Amino acid sequence: LLYSIGAVTLFLGTLPLFLSKEYYEKANFSSKGLFKKIFYKNRRGELISYSSYAVESIISFIIWPIFLITILLTVQKTGLIVTLSFISSLIALYFIGKLTDKFDRVKLFRFSTLFFALGWFGRIFAKSTLKILIIDSYKNFAQIFLQIPWAAHSSDLAIKEGYFNFVV
Repeated sequence: LLYSIGAVTLFLGTLPLFLSKEYYEKANFSSKGLFKKIFYKNRRGELISYSSYAVESIISFIIWPIFLITILLTVQKTGLIVTLSFISSLIALYFIGKLTDKFDRVKLFRFSTLFFALGWFGRIFAKSTLKILIIDSYKNFAQIFLQIPWAAHSSDLAIKEGYFNFVV
């Protein structure tokens, strides 16, 4: 039943893509120019940022749940802890979005990086259900605090450079 609901939701979520008008943007690039552009000196920060995000996502979505299941011993208990920590971090989403609108996105991003790193460090001490709930809630909050300014800054860069060129 859950799988069916998820599949229907995903299908319904794609419908607006078929109903919207398509816009095309011409861009000239070569594979040589692409690799040259990626490794520009002034792009090193972006390269490190996006690469780190990819590594963190893999650990967060694959390795961390396996670790939780081995500590908590049941999938149900793991699901409960992850759901509670996720719900608590959703509340912060609204407020952090407002902060991002008011303050410099790059400064918020740099400031929140410290809190995010502390969340990963705290995971070392996750050995009981309560500690996992507290640490996972903190880490989810710190992740939202990091990702909203990061995404807003990335959007600003994409607007400045052109969406297609930025993505490629």
